[in-house]
Amino acid sequence: MLIRFFCIVRPWHSLVVGGLGAATAVAGLLLAAGRITSADALAPIVLLQTLAASSGFAGPARRGHYDFLIASGQKRLAIAFAHWAVSASPGMSAWLVLALIDVAANGGSALLSPRVVTGLMVASTLPWAVTVPLPRLTGGLVWIVFDRVTAGAAAAMVPTAVVAAAALGAMTAAIVWIQRADFPLEAAQ
Repeated sequence: MLIRFFCIVRPWHSLVVGGLGAATAVAGLLLAAGRITSADALAPIVLLQTLAASSGFAGPARRGHYDFLIASGQKRLAIAFAHWAVSASPGMSAWLVLALIDVAANGGSALLSPRVVTGLMVASTLPWAVTVPLPRLTGGLVWIVFDRVTAGAAAAMVPTAVVAAAALGAMTAAIVWIQRADFPLEAAQ
C-alpha cells in the first residue's frame, strides 16, 4: 500500500523524471551503437538521480499530503523506506535499462560492477537523506555544486566504503528524524 501511495502522490518532480527518460533513451542508443562508454552513459543518469532522489519529506508532510498514511497507523519507518524507494526508483530504473542495453549490445556491462552499484546507491540515498527536512531538490543541488567546486576530485580521493557509510549514516539520521518529527499543518497562502 505504501509504495502504491507514493506512486500516486509522487515525491519527485515530473520534469526530473522526464529528463531521466530522455537521457536514458539517448545514452542507450549511443551505448548500443558503441559511440560512448558505459561511464559516459551513466554520468547524466547519476546527475539527474541526485535531483530525483532529493524529493523532500517535511514540506509535503506539512501540507497534509501524508496525513492519510500517518493517521492510518502506518509505521513511520515503513513510510520513510517507501518514500525513499519511490524517490530512488526513477534513476535506478534508468540505470537498469542502460545496464541491460550494455549487456545486450556488448555481452557484459561495467554498469553492474559493485563500485557502480555502490555509487548509484549513494547518489540515491545521500541527497534523499539531506533533503528530508528541506525543500525538494536541495540535496541534489548541494551535490552538484560540491561536485563542480571540487571538480570531482574530493569524491575520487575518498574510499567508496567511507562514502557508503556516510550515506547509510545520513539515511539512518533522516529516518530517525521522520519517526520523531511533528508535522504541523501549514496555513494556506
